[in-house]
Amino acid sequence: MCSSDLGNALAGTFTAGQAYQIEKTAPVDAAVAIPVDGAQHRAATVPTAFSGTAADNTGGVGLAADSTTFTIQRSSDSHYWTGTNWTATSPVALPTTHVSATDGTAAWTSAGTLPNWTATPDGTYTVIATATDRAGNTFSGTPISFTLDNTAPATASVTTPIDGSILRAADGATKVPATFAGDAADNGTGVGLVADSTTFTIQRGTDSHYWNGTDWSATTAVALATTHASTTDGSSTAWTSNVALPDWTATPDGTYTVTATATDRVGNAFTGTPISFTLDNTAPVVASIVRAETNPTNAASVTFTVTFVEPVTGVTTGAFSVATTGTIAGTSVTGVSGSGATYAVTVATGTGDGEVRLDLTTVDGIADVATNAMVATYSAGQSYDLDRTNPATTIGFPAAVAYNTAGWNAGCSTTGLCGSASDGSTWSDTGIARVQVAIQNVTTNRYWNGSSWAVGITWLTATGTTSWAYGFAASNLVNGSQYTVSARATDGVGNVEAPAVTSSFIYDTAAPGSASVTAPADGSVYRSANVPTATGQAADGAGGTSPSGLAANSTTVTIRRNSDGAYWNGTDWQVAIDNLPTVHAATTGTTATTWTRTSGLVPWASQTDGTYTIQAKATDKAGNSGSGTAVTFTLDNTAPTVISIVRARSEEHTSELQSLAYLVCRLLLEK
Repeated sequence: MCSSDLGNALAGTFTAGQAYQIEKTAPVDAAVAIPVDGAQHRAATVPTAFSGTAADNTGGVGLAADSTTFTIQRSSDSHYWTGTNWTATSPVALPTTHVSATDGTAAWTSAGTLPNWTATPDGTYTVIATATDRAGNTFSGTPISFTLDNTAPATASVTTPIDGSILRAADGATKVPATFAGDAADNGTGVGLVADSTTFTIQRGTDSHYWNGTDWSATTAVALATTHASTTDGSSTAWTSNVALPDWTATPDGTYTVTATATDRVGNAFTGTPISFTLDNTAPVVASIVRAETNPTNAASVTFTVTFVEPVTGVTTGAFSVATTGTIAGTSVTGVSGSGATYAVTVATGTGDGEVRLDLTTVDGIADVATNAMVATYSAGQSYDLDRTNPATTIGFPAAVAYNTAGWNAGCSTTGLCGSASDGSTWSDTGIARVQVAIQNVTTNRYWNGSSWAVGITWLTATGTTSWAYGFAASNLVNGSQYTVSARATDGVGNVEAPAVTSSFIYDTAAPGSASVTAPADGSVYRSANVPTATGQAADGAGGTSPSGLAANSTTVTIRRNSDGAYWNGTDWQVAIDNLPTVHAATTGTTATTWTRTSGLVPWASQTDGTYTIQAKATDKAGNSGSGTAVTFTLDNTAPTVISIVRARSEEHTSELQSLAYLVCRLLLEK
């Protein structure tokens, strides 16, 4: 019983005071509606705001506005989102917004900043909402989880057609497949693929257009349908085309590119590596047959490069034949090597000069990779010009049998050897590559090596080609020695003149040894009827081991009328000396010959009496001259007369008549 401090008892009751509401029952609802439990998302599809519902228990004190919170936990490390980052290791209540509720249910929406899902690792994320009533009683609802998958699928391959294959429309092993196929798979932690979600494109290389299921009019990629099973993880599924493919018989040859794209359940797409195949409905042909080696040539074997417009097989020697011109004979195809679109074909060139061309004349067995058989032959290739004819050289100098120093120095514009050369082929003039000379001293059997005489032949290269020269001074020659000069040319394809052309000569600087007059006799007296024909002897000198000798008719004579110093020129007398020709045989070495003056003789009967001098001059084959001793004779065409007859003795009378007759006769004879 209540009383005051004075002991007064409480008088009556009081029921109008304040009261406490005692609430110990937690709310009954704290649900997450968005994201949907079990949903799969990529960053672009994760809801921009999370939401749900909250409610207090029936008869409860209700919920204050914005009192509901939620947490987001990631599975990769069990961390919680703080509103800023993922550093929290224990739950962080994230704010929501909703109206207050004294009874019934309140719909809440996330009020804070959600994660940047593009920068958030793939995985499972758990969201839990917590409702708190006005009395502070809390209730955490059932967690929901969703999967974040920002990673594209791992596989979108094309296995049919085979990458790099060459196919044709016609039936056979190389026919374009009736159905295209490949594989698709999500990444190893991915959400998998929806059935038939993979697509592919076909682009042709000729104009970069795409197949749209009906025609090639599309200029941008058109996704073509496939059929395949669904997956729920990174396992692979095989897809096949589920669209009408082109009519390959009506489609132009060229390169076609097929590309597959796999799209996972949340929309991440992956385009695989394109494959390409070549559509080839055209039979192969030869693009060219060209020379693989230098032309012109004299080679016994040559090689042609045969190029097809595309790779082929079945190319053998039997596919080819050799076309020739000129005098070529005995050619054959001896070998084929190579593969693909390029082959090397070897041809034996036989004999003779002319053109050799390789033709493809037999197409049996030749086909391209798509098995299109070859049908066209080819005979428009390049030719080799065959030149097997040796060039020809002419030695212009030395060409005579003998030379002295002056004759040698006058032979060529550059002292030495000179001449010409020409290619001997009438079919293909390949020009002269070089001319070589060899100089032999036959007397000593030594060869000039460019600076001295040595044992063994040395071929020296001349300057020039079609007109050539080799400098060689007269000081290198020895008087009385015999020499042989050889020359040979090499043409543009390497044919060497054989045998070499030669020219032999004697180098002779010594004058002839004799040039005598044997008739008329020196000091003799002749009347015109008795003057003998001028004759004499001539011989080369004995200098060196090989005197050059005298050329036929090379000796000359002079006939001088001493009364006035005039010379006979064959028809008359003249002031200038005139060397008159003679007739005699040629000589070698020092052998003598008899010369005779046989024409243009002096008509002695009409000439003035007096003395006449005849002198011979011999000239050897090298041009050296020597004059012999002159002879002088007297011409007397006047008859004798008696000047007087006198006694030879003192007595006038004598019986010696014989002696007197003798004296008269003697006088007459002396006249």
